[in-house]
Amino acid sequence: MKKRVRLAAAMLMLLAVFASCNKPAAPPADSEPQQTEAETSPYLDHLPADLDFNQEEVNIFYGVYDPNFDCKALEVEGNTDGDFVAEKVYKRNEEVQNRLNVFFDFTQVETSSDAATYAAAIEQNVIHAQSTEYDLVYHRAANAAVHSNMGYFRSVNDLPYVDWDMSYWFYNQMEAVSLNSSRIYMILGDLLISNYSNISTMFFNMDLYETLFPGQSASDLYDMVKNNEWTWENYFAIVADAYQDNDGIDGATAGDTYGANWENGTRTCQYYPYTSGLRFTERDQDGFPSFTLNNDRTVSMVEDLYDFIHQNPGTYMMTYDEAQNKFLNGTMLFYSYFLSLGKVISQNAEFEYGILPFPKYDELTDYTSVLLTGAGVYVIPYTIQDEERLSRIGATLEALCASGSRLVVPEYYETVVKIKESGTEQNKEMIEFIRDHLQFDLSFWMSNSLGKVASTFQQCILKDQSNNYSSTWQKYGATYEGALKSLIEQYSGKLE
Repeated sequence: MKKRVRLAAAMLMLLAVFASCNKPAAPPADSEPQQTEAETSPYLDHLPADLDFNQEEVNIFYGVYDPNFDCKALEVEGNTDGDFVAEKVYKRNEEVQNRLNVFFDFTQVETSSDAATYAAAIEQNVIHAQSTEYDLVYHRAANAAVHSNMGYFRSVNDLPYVDWDMSYWFYNQMEAVSLNSSRIYMILGDLLISNYSNISTMFFNMDLYETLFPGQSASDLYDMVKNNEWTWENYFAIVADAYQDNDGIDGATAGDTYGANWENGTRTCQYYPYTSGLRFTERDQDGFPSFTLNNDRTVSMVEDLYDFIHQNPGTYMMTYDEAQNKFLNGTMLFYSYFLSLGKVISQNAEFEYGILPFPKYDELTDYTSVLLTGAGVYVIPYTIQDEERLSRIGATLEALCASGSRLVVPEYYETVVKIKESGTEQNKEMIEFIRDHLQFDLSFWMSNSLGKVASTFQQCILKDQSNNYSSTWQKYGATYEGALKSLIEQYSGKLE
């Protein structure tokens, strides 16, 4: 389905022209200082006030790759059907179109419903068709990384009008997920709600914490984060002490109270390592990565994670649904998943809950938040070469991201992640903390192109039932390194 959205901008244009023709003269030297235009502007960006693209189109291609997330309403088009966030997305689009005198031409692929189908739709309609129709393509993060490394999208480092230094862009994250640090292809920031909803987050039951640890306040956990004490060692100890035998049956049972869950798959063995603060690749002088996984700190980390899963009395293996239900019924202290789960918790929990970053490995590492591989990104097809068109795209992206930061993100905080009143401000502060520590290793998003390297911890701890990471690297390291070498060679031959 193709839908063209035209928004009348004549009144705003006339006001802008009137204002530019009636600028006051410079005040006398001895007069009181006056506010500058930038200080009185409602916008957060530094785009020229007189930008006018004469109602040219900005063509946006998108489809669905996650049936549980309404990307049409929350990421791309928005609507006025009653959802507060979707209404703000619609208002943001309206504001940008009026401001720049452009109109958005949306093309939605109706047949896509999962990641593989949508990636194939992009290949068919954009990539292999060598289409010049679309200015922006909405994509799934991990799949976009694969396509970017194959040379199908253009780098955006020098995109006109975009100021990557502005806080509403996730520039460090964009650089981290690029195969070569000098060229960025995937666009992330406050213009996409999934760049928040898909952030790694740890929820905790504030009421249960104070019940399990009498005399202590749940706010102590926030202080641990701020005081550089929210480490694996301290977190694992709290999880262990949280265990309660509820049914009198010897041994761990599903009815007992636990500190945390683990699941017999990829999540536990990916979320904890990649949010630990450690890095698994390093860049060479040309900006390309090389693996540094097989080192003493990774070996120690695997031993600690193995003990957390197999020997910590406060953990229990659960499926995704079991863990969510366990947390919601008040018999599990910590629940780690996407930030978007705050909506489910706020609608169903009868207790006050808090939000924390994942714990870091030790005090010598920094906190790290990861954006999960299902997040949305924007990319620009390599077929778009016209400078005037790129200027229009760049200005649109800058305005969308800045307006998203001002209009959409605050609404997401207030309505989607609705916190019980006593913890509201602390949790908002933690969400900002988590957002400010977005940074992770490219081997996470690019795992499928690197011999599935992100599953190496799962292979060692769960499949091989081993805590000896050096032996795992001896088995699979050559495969990972060979895949990385091949990827770099292929990519280098496609540089712009």
